[in-house]
Parts: sequence; C-alpha cells; structure tokens
Amino acid sequence: MYQLQVQEKLKSKLPEIVLILFILQPCTDVLSYLSDRLEISNIFTLMLRFVFLLTVVIIGFALSDKKRIYIITASLLCVYTLCHIGACILQGYNDPISDIANLIRIFHMPLLTLCFITFNKANSKVYDSMRTGFVICLLIIAAVEIISVITSTNPYTYENKSIGIIGWFYDSSAQSAVISTLVPVFTAWSVQKLRDKLPLLILSVLFSSFILFMYATRLAYLSIIITLAGLTITLLITDRKAIGAIVSVALVCIFFIALVPFSPMEKNQSMVSANAVKKQEHIDSLVNADYDEGLKKSYEFYMGGLVGRFGLEKVAQKYEYSTSVSDICDVRRMKNTYCSLLMEEQGIAAMLFGMELSDMTYDGWIHDVENDFHGVFYLTGGTGLLLLVLFLIYFVFITCKSLISDFKNIFTLEAAGFGIAFITNMLHAYATCGVLRRPGSSFYLSALLAAIYFLTHTKKGQLYDHKK
Repeated sequence: MYQLQVQEKLKSKLPEIVLILFILQPCTDVLSYLSDRLEISNIFTLMLRFVFLLTVVIIGFALSDKKRIYIITASLLCVYTLCHIGACILQGYNDPISDIANLIRIFHMPLLTLCFITFNKANSKVYDSMRTGFVICLLIIAAVEIISVITSTNPYTYENKSIGIIGWFYDSSAQSAVISTLVPVFTAWSVQKLRDKLPLLILSVLFSSFILFMYATRLAYLSIIITLAGLTITLLITDRKAIGAIVSVALVCIFFIALVPFSPMEKNQSMVSANAVKKQEHIDSLVNADYDEGLKKSYEFYMGGLVGRFGLEKVAQKYEYSTSVSDICDVRRMKNTYCSLLMEEQGIAAMLFGMELSDMTYDGWIHDVENDFHGVFYLTGGTGLLLLVLFLIYFVFITCKSLISDFKNIFTLEAAGFGIAFITNMLHAYATCGVLRRPGSSFYLSALLAAIYFLTHTKKGQLYDHKK
C-alpha cells in the first residue's frame, strides 16, 4: 500500500520534476564552463550529471509498468561493457575510469529516452512540461549570452577569431547542437501561441533565429533556414487560413537568407579561407625547396601525432603524397585517419567492441574524431554503432508509420517543431562530435525522441491502447 502511495505521489509530481531537470541543464553547462575557466576539476559537474541520470533511471524503473524493458536494457549494456573492457584489456587498458565514463556518456541518451517515455506514460502532463522546458532553456541560454556580451565575458564561438556569441558555454559543437534543437521547438511554440498577434510573432521568430545567426557556425545558420522553411511549409499544409503567420515566417526566412553575405558565419569562412592560403604558401615553400624533406616537414608540422604514431611512409600513402592544404590541414580527416589505422592495428575485437579513449591521444595530439557517428564506431565498435543506429531508426520508423496511417492528426505544427529539431540534431551528430557523447546536448535529443514517441502514440491527449 505504501509503495503504491509513493508511486502515485511521484506520478503527480513528474511534470514539476521534468521541468526542473530541463532548467538544470543550461545551469549545469554554465557551471561546467566556469569550472573550466577557473581551472577547477570537472569531477563535480560529471558527478552531478551522473547523479541526475541515476536518479531519473531509478524513478523511471520504479514507475514503469514494463520493468522488463529496463532489465533487458541494463543487461544488454552490461554485457556490451564487459566485451568492450575485454577488447581494451587485449591492447593494455591504460585509463579504464575515463574510458568507462565515456561509455556512460554514450549510454546517457538511450537511458534517458526510455525514462522520459515512461514519465509520459505515467502522466500525460509531462509532455507539456517537456515542451515548456525547451522554451525556458532557450530563454535561459539567451539571457546568459546577453549577460556575457554586456559584461564583455563572452568567450566567442571561434575564440581565436573573436567571432560568434556563445555565452558561458565552452563546448561550441555541443552548444550549437543545443540551440539548433531548442530553436525549432521554441519557434513552433511561438507560431502556435502568437498566430494572430503578428508583431509579437515576428519579434519572437526574429529573436530565436538571431540566437542561431550570431552563433556563427554553418550548421547553426542552416538550422535557421531549415526551421523557418519547414514551419512555413507545415503552416501551408495544416493551416492555410493563417495567411499572416505564413507570410511572416516566410519573410523572416528570406531575410536571413539575404543576410548570409553579412553574417558572422560568412566572416569566419572568409578568415578560414585566408588562413588556408597562408598554410598552402607555407607548405609550397617547404616542398619547393626539397620535395622529400619538405613533404616530411609539412606532414610532421600539421599532423605530428599521426606521423609520430604510424610513420611518415604509411601516412603519406594514405594521403597519396598530397601537398594540398585541403588534405594536410584537414583536422577531421587527420583524426579519422589516425583512428582508422589504430583500429586496423588492434584487430577484430576493436572493430566489434571499440577502442580505449586514451589510445586516441599521442604525444599531446588528440585524435578523438570530430563526428559523432564515426566517434561512436571507433569507441564502441560496430556493435555499439549498430545498436545506437537501430535505436534511432526505431523512432524514424514509428514517425513514418504514424504519418502514413494518421497524417491529419500526427502532422501538426508542434510535431513539426520536434521533427525539425530531430533533423538539425542528426545533422550535428553527423558533422560534429557535439551530440551523442555530450550529455549536455544529448539530454535534449532524449526529450525529442520521447516527445516523438508520445505524439505518435497519442490521440487527443490519450495514449493509444496497443491491444486494440
């Protein structure tokens, strides 16, 4: 009896608990930034995130009416972890604590998604809390950015070029993913709430888009266009009578497209191009003096860790003896090449279950790759990547299935907001390392997936009975 009372009490408090979890996310990110700036160990914030995760999982398990799913998930992750540890031991396990902590970061997203789905099933009001949480988080982030600019403490998205407003958030890739996830949901919410209040609607859409505009990354800018174009198309399909809202969102989209030549993103790209010219001149000066020696010096200067670990000849073969700056100075390619060669060296166990994180650092050069899906493959092997991809595909499948069977009820403005956010999130996961291994941003992906599950399994606010 007492256990049932506790469960019912928890269920009634879930909307408040979830909203608090959302509010804590940007606050924890700011705390991580301050710890980094003050050169304080990040162990506190790591433990804080771990406590968040553990607490949420315990609550989810306690409230779930399908505890078997939690047991199977935990068993699968434990078995996989043991296999991964075994693969690392074969190569000499140098830093197991950091490596396992990295695994937990990857496990964070699917575990949290499972819990959020349980919370939505236990109390349908949780969905509204999640959506409100997205809105509040963007407002908190915007406030932090404004304060950092006013106080001249904005560290810049591209710190060495003084370009981009990032606020007190130190992981630029992760923060780009965060705001590119929050803005579509916020914008859809704004359009829905302010549909007939056009001045406020335009201001709200400009506000959310401007956050991405000033962030200065290409993906952030692309997210503006995808969000505004996507919502315009959604309104045309679902609410053609909202002429004012349709025109307003479309005009804002055109406005930001027209601003491309004057954007911080374009300024950064111009500086990148100018820097590439200088690097090419440096490489040419070395190679023209003495090709063999110049090639050696160029590769060692720009890819010292890769050359030091695997030797000049093997690296030069991989690069087909190129002297082009687009090859030699491509950091992403360098890191992928290092991890690819390392995995070939470590053999089938590594290919199946991944490699140790510390193996990707050599002589001070860090080669942890800058693309999430590649990173998951190298760190967890084909097995880990397959499990993760299948997990994500499941949500794509249920979305497509629901749209085909019940398009009118499923394809709504708020659903489009979450759908666009999922697309921008996956673009970041493909092009950066800022989502799947960063709890600060994967938290929002978990919420997105849970919202997608809720929307595809509900009708007029009630969960479908799967037995029907």
